[in-house]
Order: sequence, then C-alpha cells, then structure tokens
Amino acid sequence: GPYQYSMPDLREAHKPLIEKYGLSDQHFDRVCEIFRETVSELNLPDDQIEEMMSILESTRDAVLNR
Repeated sequence: GPYQYSMPDLREAHKPLIEKYGLSDQHFDRVCEIFRETVSELNLPDDQIEEMMSILESTRDAVLNR
C-alpha cells in the first residue's frame, strides 16, 4: 500500500501483542514462512522473493520491540 511504516510505528503497533500474548521470534518466523509460501505460489522470481524476505527480516527487532 501507499503507507510507509517506520520502525517506531512497528514497535508501537506490536507492543500490545507482545505484552498480552507473548509475541515472539517463533511467531515472527511463522509469519515469514507463510509470507514465503504465499509469494512462491504467485510464481515470483526467487531473487525478488529473497529481497522481500530480507526486507521482512529487517523488521524483526522493531516488531518484537527489541
């Protein structure tokens, strides 16, 4: 979409999930797996998938509020 999320936005948005439900690396990993499966089903080129996965991974610390 057109909205650009910042790392502080991601921290704030996920903070309640960490506090209430214990959002963890295990959950983040599962989201990454589902994302990879989804974009693979769309037959995107591997290099594009890897680039997207790298971008997603770069948000881990912000999402998990570290």
